[in-house]
Amino acid sequence: MTTQEREAYTLLQQEIGSALIWCLPTDWEAATLTLEATENGLGKGVAHQITNPKGKKDVVFPTDDIFIATRRFELSSVEHHLHWQSVSINVAKSGEAWSVVSHIEYSE
Repeated sequence: MTTQEREAYTLLQQEIGSALIWCLPTDWEAATLTLEATENGLGKGVAHQITNPKGKKDVVFPTDDIFIATRRFELSSVEHHLHWQSVSINVAKSGEAWSVVSHIEYSE
């Protein structure tokens, strides 16, 4: 993967984080979007789960923007032979600013 491709891959993760922030209830100041590869493998859809690390129980569904961004991320992963089992996109608010941090668990 070239430097430019790595930067594009990172931007996709940031895009997912931004879409996640927009779909959260106003009283959430943190969230995790977990993507899980299905038994069919990457390229055939992934499971999505949005949770709040602070224990809030609101049900939050992924928006179309999240589905579009995660699909682009999934297909980019397939294109570059980056086989992962799960991805966590974590967003957290500090003051007025949000941070986006991702963690990728690669398959063996």
